[in-house]
Amino acid sequence: MTKDVVEVARKQRHLHLLEKLRNGETLTAAEVRELDALEHPQSDKVSLSEIAELLGICKSSVWNWVKRGMPKNSDGTYSVAAVRAWVAARDAEKNEASKASDDETEWTVEYRKFKALMAKLDYEKRQGQLVEVAEVDAVNVRKVLALKQRLLMLPRTLGPRLVGLNAEAISLMIEEEIMSAIRDFAEGRA
Repeated sequence: MTKDVVEVARKQRHLHLLEKLRNGETLTAAEVRELDALEHPQSDKVSLSEIAELLGICKSSVWNWVKRGMPKNSDGTYSVAAVRAWVAARDAEKNEASKASDDETEWTVEYRKFKALMAKLDYEKRQGQLVEVAEVDAVNVRKVLALKQRLLMLPRTLGPRLVGLNAEAISLMIEEEIMSAIRDFAEGRA
């Protein structure tokens, strides 16, 4: 599989250099040598100095990269295409690691925002600015039960007062008592 990756990278680099030429762009000396190496496989063996120049790095960097796994021919030379493929793969790994790091950073930011929000809510609760939902629900249930009880008591409290009145007066008194109960409920007096 590694040979396939190297071959694909070699072909992509070759196409890139040819595309530059076709578009009338000027190739650097290193790119000219690289194109020559891609088009003439026997010249694919370059020295440490040449590979450093092709890559635009110093010789000590080439040595460090070899220690990290950069391909080197058994005769001590370097295959430009193989090295380019190795560099591309290395860069892709760095990009993946960077992306993972970005994801971790994003998660850390979200976690910190959440912690800050929780601290703010806790502070507001301690200051009496926030009330638990269960407490609000309990108060509302008590108010509704008080309204219900008041409305259910209307026949007992109004009954004696309604005796002997005509239908219109009875209707008016019942409506007034119901509206009074609703007003008291709305104003928190129920």
